[in-house]
Amino acid sequence: MPGAILAVLPSGSKRAKTNAWTNKGMLGMVNHPNRNALSIGFGGHPARRVVVAVLASLTVFGSVSNFAELGLAQTRQPPARQTPNAGQPGKPSPQPSKPGFQPPGAPKPAAPVRKMSEEEKRKERVRALFADAANAQNNGAYPLALEQWQRLIKEFPGDPLASSARYYLGLCYQEQSPPDYTNAVGAFRKSLEDKDLKEQEEALVNLGWCLVQLGSDPQNESKAALAEASKVFASFLEKYPDSPSVDRAIFYAGEAESRLGNTEKAVGFYNQLAQNKKLTKSPLVPEALFALGFSYEELKQPKLASENYEALLAGHSKHPLVRDANVRLGEIALQLDKPDQAAARYEQVIGTADFKKAPLADYIYSRYAFALAKSGQYAKSSEAYKQLATLFPNSKYAQNASLSMAQALMRDKKYAQAREAFVQVLGSKDSKAIEAAHWLCQIAVLQNQKEQVVPIAREALEWATRIPAKDLTPGTRSQLALLKLDLADGLFATAEGKAEARKLFEQIAVEYADEPVSPRATYNAAFAAMQMGDLPEALRWAEA
Repeated sequence: MPGAILAVLPSGSKRAKTNAWTNKGMLGMVNHPNRNALSIGFGGHPARRVVVAVLASLTVFGSVSNFAELGLAQTRQPPARQTPNAGQPGKPSPQPSKPGFQPPGAPKPAAPVRKMSEEEKRKERVRALFADAANAQNNGAYPLALEQWQRLIKEFPGDPLASSARYYLGLCYQEQSPPDYTNAVGAFRKSLEDKDLKEQEEALVNLGWCLVQLGSDPQNESKAALAEASKVFASFLEKYPDSPSVDRAIFYAGEAESRLGNTEKAVGFYNQLAQNKKLTKSPLVPEALFALGFSYEELKQPKLASENYEALLAGHSKHPLVRDANVRLGEIALQLDKPDQAAARYEQVIGTADFKKAPLADYIYSRYAFALAKSGQYAKSSEAYKQLATLFPNSKYAQNASLSMAQALMRDKKYAQAREAFVQVLGSKDSKAIEAAHWLCQIAVLQNQKEQVVPIAREALEWATRIPAKDLTPGTRSQLALLKLDLADGLFATAEGKAEARKLFEQIAVEYADEPVSPRATYNAAFAAMQMGDLPEALRWAEA
């Protein structure tokens, strides 16, 4: 009987990485500096999700896309067709000399062809549509496969193969580019209405996975989809505890809970996968260990977070998440005020192949330079900042590199080099330039060149005070107050500048009353008044 060409697909289809923590983000503390940035991260894998992705690098096995063996023939041939001449072309067939007599050597007459019943024709039509759709899908022709599956379902909605067609229709929606998770979810749900569906196990796990993707969409996050995914995976794990897809169900159940904000529940699922001895070879174990580390960070448990990152490094040294795990360990070390350890972690990451192409490579390099500076390795820090600006000239972190490099040189007491670096920053005439001008004033004081303070501060304030107040960030406002105080201090050091300095001290004390610089300006206002013989004003400011 005619059948269908039905190849078998691999046992796991690709999924978009949430990691990766890239929609989660890779680094957690960058774009989130929480999970929605290392995925950073996730990943999203999460987007969390990347995550996811993540947001935000990570290949993760996601959905199941196997065609079940349906017992159909391996080739599909058209029905035998009777021709007017069954003998040689253009020649009549041999005729019998009399009824019942066959000449010697003549072929036996063909058995009369039985006419197909309407039911047989119907079944043949269903098989033909199924075979055509399967061939198209196996060859990646998803638009054609979608059309064929939909035609089969429309023409024969009650046929036993229609439920399987709905399942494979869902796979098409899921695997096409870009994926259509909404329609995939609808198709899987509909297929699962048939309790006799042969692909029930695969349909259930794919439904859960698509719901997680649907619920993790950063443009349209849906908690309802994530909550349903959690229920679907719970049902799957109860019905199919020995399924080959049990690791995926556990992991994505954890993802759903994590994205719902149920971090402790998520930890339970991730641990269930990471500690299951039957699942040690699952490709999702490294993902689970990383997810555990990140989740424990969210729960403010750095020790447990570090243990899981270290377990990932020890047991899966070739996995792509090794780089991310080292970055997270570096972040934890900085939080615990262990900058030497942090710098060592970042150095490992920077030394990996193709580091420059890695997600958030510029951020990682900036953290490396910062960790060096914090650990007192100022020379190496300034060199790292210089490299950052060279390797990533268009990065927002590189834009701060010159300022950071100058600060590192200043802390290393290399004032001449620091001054040169700060002067380069001045040219931008922005918030970083205001801070650079302040540090130039401080270098002048440290080198007993106080006469340089006033011209440096005046020139910078001439353009800095023209910046609209609405464009001043809290940090920039603080730096502006410091620069004004530098000018006042410089003026007070000269005989002719004391009166102007006194007015500036008073102005700063009032205008920046909520800034840390205010108490110092208030004290200086009182001192200046006393030096100028105005004791009542000195007393008033002293009591302010």
